[in-house]
Order: sequence, then C-alpha cells, then structure tokens
Amino acid sequence: MAKLDDLKKLIKEGYSKGRTFHKLVATAGTPEKLVEHSEPSAVLLIKALRTNTGYIEVGFDGITTLIGRGHELEKKEIIVIPIDNVEKVWIDSSVDGEGISVVVMV
Repeated sequence: MAKLDDLKKLIKEGYSKGRTFHKLVATAGTPEKLVEHSEPSAVLLIKALRTNTGYIEVGFDGITTLIGRGHELEKKEIIVIPIDNVEKVWIDSSVDGEGISVVVMV
C-alpha cells in the first residue's frame, strides 16, 4: 500500500495529474492486470460499469483467480484505493467482456 506520508502529501497538495480509462476483462475467471506498467503512488477510483450484468472482483498481485477472493463490485459501485504502484492491482469478472472505469490521480 502507499506510504502514509505520500498519501498525506497527495491530499494536502492536490493531484498534479491524472487520467481516466476503461478496462474490460476478456475471459471471466481469468484475472488481468489493471495496467501493464509501473506507476508511482496514486489514488484510484474504480467504478464497475453500469452495463455490467455480473460483478467485478478487485484484488492485488495476481492470484490465480479473484472470483470470491477480491473486493466485489456490482454495476455502478465504486471503490477508492490509495496504492504505491498501480501495477499491483488486478481485476476479474464473473461475465466475459465486462469491466470498470478508472480514474488515476497522482
């Protein structure tokens, strides 16, 4: 997880940059990295897409399956994650092709 001092700095000074994107899981039951490259300490806002019919699981460091083991999001539900490296976050879906929208604030 992100260092407490880094998070306090982000909150106090504000976010210097950010970006948004969507991530879809190709095959249900097969976890995918949220991003394929290392990123510095950030705060993530992850929202399950409103068109999802199943649920999304959010977890860390690529376990074999996230279904039933991660943090479960139903459509339009949100989780906020302060983290030291965005590359550590993985997602899975109970239905092929469903996903999330992400806001990365650094």
